[in-house]
Amino acid sequence: MRNGCSRVQRACGKAVFLFAVGVFLASCTTTTITPEVVNAPSRDYDKVVIGDIGADDELWETQLPYLRKGIAEKLREDEKFAEVFDPTPEAVPEDAIVISGQVSEIEKGSKALRFIIGFGAGRAKAAGLFSIHDAQGTILARFESRKAYSGGAGIGGFDMLDMDEIMEELGKETALSIIRWAKGESLEPPKQE
Repeated sequence: MRNGCSRVQRACGKAVFLFAVGVFLASCTTTTITPEVVNAPSRDYDKVVIGDIGADDELWETQLPYLRKGIAEKLREDEKFAEVFDPTPEAVPEDAIVISGQVSEIEKGSKALRFIIGFGAGRAKAAGLFSIHDAQGTILARFESRKAYSGGAGIGGFDMLDMDEIMEELGKETALSIIRWAKGESLEPPKQE
């Protein structure tokens, strides 16, 4: 009987663990990178300029500094590029790539739905179309970057990210795609197994 109890306890422990993992994963952000044009780097670029980044809706322009901040921080943090220019210099270095983009979607979603229902209801999302081009303006790559936030801890739960943070995260994910491209890798994040 003693072995029967310990098996039940182990099974219950595993169930609780799996439930906790499921609850944690239910409160996550997701990233989607969709390449549209991809040409391999023709050379090793060690400079990057964060160029014009706009928004389809003028109401979203207040979010652009957070997006630029996320891009710049991640590009500098990775150290792939010797120099990261933001703001854009008057003369773009000949050996630099230039990043430009247009925010195409910002949806704050519903905090109430994220809290009460969860499972993606009331999801907040942001997306933009970004280009990598050389100093002469030739497009080397173009891709859509999307970030979605489904809520805080628990099945719904309290929000842990506000729209400013979601935009900054969108910038970081966009920068990671740029870094991967500059290293000759896919724009998309590696598949997790």
